[in-house]
Amino acid sequence: MDAGRKLDSLIAQHVFPELFEGIDIPQFSTDLNVAWKVVEEICGRTIQLQLSGNRIWRARFHISEAHTLETRDHAGLGSTPAQAICLAALAVKGVKP
Repeated sequence: MDAGRKLDSLIAQHVFPELFEGIDIPQFSTDLNVAWKVVEEICGRTIQLQLSGNRIWRARFHISEAHTLETRDHAGLGSTPAQAICLAALAVKGVKP
């Protein structure tokens, strides 16, 4: 999915449920500074972000379940870091755009 208002809306709906109702949705997928708010919302003690790229960016949220020793990866590819972060965040939430 391309970066833009549609992707921003999906992030607001699935990562920040109800937080942005009735107000303008931030430009999560096009502004890296705003995309870091998505990272802060997703990451925690058991979830880490790995971001790499140049022309094509890959964001990967790595989830480690200590009590089961299970790990899961949720990745997104984009032409910008912000887009890749948003797509990976939707993957964490089980949303396929």
